[in-house]
Amino acid sequence: MSGRTVAARASGRWRAAWSWVGDGLVAAARGLVFFMLMLVGLAPLLALTLAAYLAIRVLRTLGGARLHGPLVTRLGLWPLLIIGSSVLGVRWLAGLTRQLAGRWCGTPIAAPYRPLPAGQHISVWWWLRRRLEWLLSDPATWRDLLWLAVDACAGWVLAAGPACLILYGLADAVVPALGLGNAHSPLNIILAKGSGALLLDVALVVAGLWAGPRLLTAYGGLARTMLAPTRRAELAVQVQHLARTRSDFIDTGAAQIRQIERDLHDGAQARLV
Repeated sequence: MSGRTVAARASGRWRAAWSWVGDGLVAAARGLVFFMLMLVGLAPLLALTLAAYLAIRVLRTLGGARLHGPLVTRLGLWPLLIIGSSVLGVRWLAGLTRQLAGRWCGTPIAAPYRPLPAGQHISVWWWLRRRLEWLLSDPATWRDLLWLAVDACAGWVLAAGPACLILYGLADAVVPALGLGNAHSPLNIILAKGSGALLLDVALVVAGLWAGPRLLTAYGGLARTMLAPTRRAELAVQVQHLARTRSDFIDTGAAQIRQIERDLHDGAQARLV
């Protein structure tokens, strides 16, 4: 075996090792992005809780009447604005999660929302109430809220777990070695720390790099389970697509028939003349 072959194999091994480390770091960084989205998602959840509290207080003031008809107007503008903006924020976060899961996790997730109902805008208040009813009556909206709750309870472990392992292992190994906040020399700190603790730190970093891509894929699967359209929604979308395609086909066929009739009429009239 020549020296060039040995050098090429060694170079390939080093490239594979660095590629493995790079993939782990990239996956850990992407998991931190999902973790930040989870933290941002806590804001609309708290806002919805505040809006529900305000609505309950208004209902108690009104004597426990039901929330329908003119009572929606009597609730006031602030609860409706808080609920509407919070639900829109939840949808934006869920849509961003779908996009990032498709790009980073290899898990494409389609949007499951119903189309916006058509109609004339009688007034701004009517438009706000109609849009709020459209948002709250869509089952996908409640699944988005459920996803934020699940992500805050368990999803963040899949997203931020590898980064936590890597950062803790590096901090526990590097910070004492640099002698930060300690008057002793770095060499004495390393010797006092012991080889077993250093090996444990290295094992944590390696475990984080190894688990990064795998946990990121698992996070994408969890997001798809919660945010993907249900079977009923997929069937409804297919029915709408078929109906629209059938209507376009009928319109195109009718236009072609009219064109043929015009051509035949014009040709026969020209020959008669």
